[in-house]
Amino acid sequence: MTIEDAIKHCRDTALSNAGNAIAYLKGGQKMLAESCEKCAAEHEQLAKWLEELKRRRDAERWIPCSERMPENCTKVLVWFEYFRYGEYNCMYSTWGIGEYFDFSGRWIIDDSTGWQDLHVFAWMPLPEPPEGGD
Repeated sequence: MTIEDAIKHCRDTALSNAGNAIAYLKGGQKMLAESCEKCAAEHEQLAKWLEELKRRRDAERWIPCSERMPENCTKVLVWFEYFRYGEYNCMYSTWGIGEYFDFSGRWIIDDSTGWQDLHVFAWMPLPEPPEGGD
Protein backbone atom coordinates (compact mmCIF):
# COMPACT_ATOMS: atom_id res chain seq x y z
CA MET A 1 0.00 0.00 0.00
CA THR A 2 1.40 3.41 -0.93
CA ILE A 3 1.11 6.44 1.31
CA GLU A 4 -1.40 7.87 -1.18
CA ASP A 5 -3.48 4.69 -0.85
CA ALA A 6 -3.33 4.95 2.94
CA ILE A 7 -4.49 8.57 2.85
CA LYS A 8 -7.39 7.66 0.56
CA HIS A 9 -8.32 4.69 2.78
CA CYS A 10 -8.36 6.93 5.89
CA ARG A 11 -10.52 9.53 4.16
CA ASP A 12 -12.92 6.88 2.81
CA THR A 13 -13.18 5.26 6.25
CA ALA A 14 -13.79 8.64 7.91
CA LEU A 15 -16.56 9.40 5.41
CA SER A 16 -18.13 5.98 5.87
CA ASN A 17 -18.05 6.26 9.66
CA ALA A 18 -19.55 9.76 9.53
CA GLY A 19 -22.41 8.33 7.44
CA ASN A 20 -22.85 5.46 9.90
CA ALA A 21 -22.98 7.95 12.78
CA ILE A 22 -25.87 9.78 11.12
CA ALA A 23 -27.73 6.52 10.51
CA TYR A 24 -27.23 5.36 14.11
CA LEU A 25 -28.33 8.74 15.43
CA LYS A 26 -31.52 8.59 13.34
CA GLY A 27 -32.12 5.11 14.70
CA GLY A 28 -31.82 6.34 18.27
CA GLN A 29 -28.51 4.58 18.92
CA LYS A 30 -26.60 7.49 20.41
CA MET A 31 -23.66 5.47 21.79
CA LEU A 32 -22.97 3.81 18.44
CA ALA A 33 -23.30 7.18 16.70
CA GLU A 34 -20.75 8.75 19.08
CA SER A 35 -18.40 5.82 18.53
CA CYS A 36 -18.62 6.26 14.75
CA GLU A 37 -18.08 10.02 15.04
CA LYS A 38 -14.94 9.42 17.13
CA CYS A 39 -13.66 6.83 14.65
CA ALA A 40 -14.32 9.22 11.74
CA ALA A 41 -12.43 12.03 13.49
CA GLU A 42 -9.49 9.72 14.26
CA HIS A 43 -9.28 8.54 10.64
CA GLU A 44 -9.42 12.13 9.40
CA GLN A 45 -6.59 13.06 11.80
CA LEU A 46 -4.56 10.07 10.60
CA ALA A 47 -5.06 11.19 6.98
CA LYS A 48 -3.72 14.66 7.90
CA TRP A 49 -0.66 13.14 9.61
CA LEU A 50 -0.01 10.92 6.59
CA GLU A 51 -0.25 13.94 4.27
CA GLU A 52 2.30 15.79 6.42
CA LEU A 53 4.58 12.74 6.37
CA LYS A 54 4.27 12.57 2.57
CA ARG A 55 5.02 16.29 2.23
CA ARG A 56 8.15 15.96 4.39
CA ARG A 57 9.28 12.80 2.61
CA ASP A 58 8.87 14.45 -0.78
CA ALA A 59 10.75 17.54 0.39
CA GLU A 60 13.70 15.45 1.58
CA ARG A 61 14.31 13.22 -1.43
CA TRP A 62 16.37 13.51 -4.57
CA ILE A 63 14.09 14.51 -7.44
CA PRO A 64 15.28 13.21 -10.82
CA CYS A 65 15.51 15.94 -13.46
CA SER A 66 13.62 13.58 -15.75
CA GLU A 67 10.69 13.83 -13.31
CA ARG A 68 10.65 17.63 -13.00
CA MET A 69 12.92 20.63 -12.75
CA PRO A 70 13.08 23.09 -9.84
CA GLU A 71 11.40 26.47 -9.96
CA ASN A 72 13.23 29.00 -12.12
CA CYS A 73 16.23 30.68 -10.45
CA THR A 74 15.74 28.86 -7.13
CA LYS A 75 18.86 27.55 -5.39
CA VAL A 76 18.73 23.79 -4.82
CA LEU A 77 21.11 21.00 -3.92
CA VAL A 78 22.17 19.18 -7.11
CA TRP A 79 23.88 15.87 -7.91
CA PHE A 80 25.79 16.22 -11.15
CA GLU A 81 28.70 15.04 -13.23
CA TYR A 82 31.14 16.91 -15.42
CA PHE A 83 34.34 16.20 -17.30
CA ARG A 84 37.34 16.84 -15.06
CA TYR A 85 40.56 17.64 -16.88
CA GLY A 86 44.10 17.38 -15.54
CA GLU A 87 45.29 14.28 -13.74
CA TYR A 88 41.73 12.91 -13.70
CA ASN A 89 40.68 13.21 -17.36
CA CYS A 90 37.33 11.54 -16.74
CA MET A 91 33.73 12.21 -15.80
CA TYR A 92 33.48 13.19 -12.14
CA SER A 93 30.29 13.04 -10.02
CA THR A 94 29.67 15.33 -7.08
CA TRP A 95 27.12 17.65 -5.49
CA GLY A 96 26.77 21.41 -5.30
CA ILE A 97 24.36 24.30 -4.95
CA GLY A 98 22.75 25.08 -8.27
CA GLU A 99 20.16 27.24 -9.96
CA TYR A 100 18.21 26.19 -13.04
CA PHE A 101 17.22 28.78 -15.64
CA ASP A 102 14.23 27.48 -17.57
CA PHE A 103 14.42 30.14 -20.30
CA SER A 104 17.83 28.81 -21.39
CA GLY A 105 17.71 25.26 -20.04
CA ARG A 106 21.04 25.85 -18.28
CA TRP A 107 22.35 25.43 -14.76
CA ILE A 108 24.68 27.61 -12.71
CA ILE A 109 26.37 25.44 -10.09
CA ASP A 110 28.43 26.83 -7.23
CA ASP A 111 28.19 30.25 -8.97
CA SER A 112 29.94 28.94 -12.09
CA THR A 113 28.90 28.19 -15.67
CA GLY A 114 32.27 26.80 -16.73
CA TRP A 115 31.54 23.10 -16.23
CA GLN A 116 32.62 20.87 -19.12
CA ASP A 117 30.03 18.32 -20.31
CA LEU A 118 27.78 19.12 -17.35
CA HIS A 119 24.91 16.72 -16.63
CA VAL A 120 22.63 17.26 -13.62
CA PHE A 121 20.94 14.01 -12.57
CA ALA A 122 18.81 15.07 -9.62
CA TRP A 123 18.08 17.90 -7.20
CA MET A 124 16.41 18.53 -3.87
CA PRO A 125 15.19 21.67 -2.10
CA LEU A 126 17.57 23.24 0.37
CA PRO A 127 16.52 22.97 4.01
CA GLU A 128 15.16 25.99 5.82
CA PRO A 129 17.85 28.01 7.63
CA PRO A 130 17.98 27.60 11.41
CA GLU A 131 15.82 29.91 13.49
CA GLY A 132 17.34 32.48 15.82
CA GLY A 133 20.90 32.10 14.63
CA ASP A 134 23.28 34.39 16.52
